[in-house]
Amino acid sequence: ALDRAEQGDEDDSWKRFEMIAEHDDADSNMARHAQALVSSPAQNPYEAFHRSLARNRRYNARWVMLGRWHRGAPDRGIPWPIEWLIGAPSLARDIMSSPVRLIQLPWKAPTTGRIARVYARRYLNRYPHGAHEYEIRDWLESYEAKRNNWIGVLAVAEGREGLSDKRRVKLRARAAQQAVDMASHESRRDVRNTMLRHVAREFPETTAGVAAGHAARVEVEEASEQHIRISRGFLLENPEVAGPRGLALAPGLLDEDLSNGELHPLGVAFLGERTLEINLVDQDSDEDDPPKAVKRRISPEQLARLVSQLEETSIRNALLDVDDVQAPDAQRDVYFERARLGLSESVDPRAATESHYVYRGLRERYGVVRRREPILPFDLVIRGSLSDLSIGAFPRIRKPR
Repeated sequence: ALDRAEQGDEDDSWKRFEMIAEHDDADSNMARHAQALVSSPAQNPYEAFHRSLARNRRYNARWVMLGRWHRGAPDRGIPWPIEWLIGAPSLARDIMSSPVRLIQLPWKAPTTGRIARVYARRYLNRYPHGAHEYEIRDWLESYEAKRNNWIGVLAVAEGREGLSDKRRVKLRARAAQQAVDMASHESRRDVRNTMLRHVAREFPETTAGVAAGHAARVEVEEASEQHIRISRGFLLENPEVAGPRGLALAPGLLDEDLSNGELHPLGVAFLGERTLEINLVDQDSDEDDPPKAVKRRISPEQLARLVSQLEETSIRNALLDVDDVQAPDAQRDVYFERARLGLSESVDPRAATESHYVYRGLRERYGVVRRREPILPFDLVIRGSLSDLSIGAFPRIRKPR
């Protein structure tokens, strides 16, 4: 078997190992060694790959047929026959709803091919041109394409012999665009800039690669210490922040009349030091278009007053409405504290100190603004389930503060 493996006859070698493994390990040390080789995912990744796929199919089939019972009866600390007997009515209902789960299987399957993907990649690393190379590469490319992971598809496809230039160009364009999208979701500017520069170097011939290089250059030129934003919706719900003791914005910027100028939905942003970025709706455009950014430098007194008014309003809103609590942000709090103490002139250029916190209004977050103190002493709760197609409503008594 070892001689066949050294000659490159992979399938015949593993067949001989399996024949040896079938012997009684009490009579043969070689049988014990062969059993360890055959069952080892590291030594025999192709067999582990197929075992993983079969296990996934069986698990998903049980989930479609039994629903919540696919892992067995719930553990109530009683003998298992009694547990199944108690849950028989619920089990029958889950079995009747199996057609619904069959429809949901493509996007709600309890198991996917993640473990099989690990074994498939391990096989290609161990046998890059093995007997099952094309089978494994085809499966990996299909799996990664379903996940829209074009970087993974490209990595697998580039190891294939005879890859056409047309397919290579198409995959590189998609992989570059995916890398740019991933970089756009990174909050830290140093990490984001590194990712953009990597895309520009790795995919210079693609449209996304050229755009990544331009974005990396703009990122360096327009980098700011902070980017704490107050949206227009928050200012409309909290006029004291937009008023004279806060931002001191002109009333016409919040009257929803584009003819006399209007604040863009992005609102106003702190850029560090004492600089504010006011986003306005550009002339001859609407709110869906990019804003016209106007930067203004304010006095230390006005900055301290604005920060105090903003935090006081946020704390008051949180006390009045449990849904209007602002999330904690350490970098934001450090900048606000330095602004109140008059230390905003000294800039901390480290990317780790930058905050991207956004103050949003209730309507922006939930789509509706309810009364601060509801009149009714209870909340109406609606509850439904897609597995058994049921829906119900019941009142829930509101606890006193």
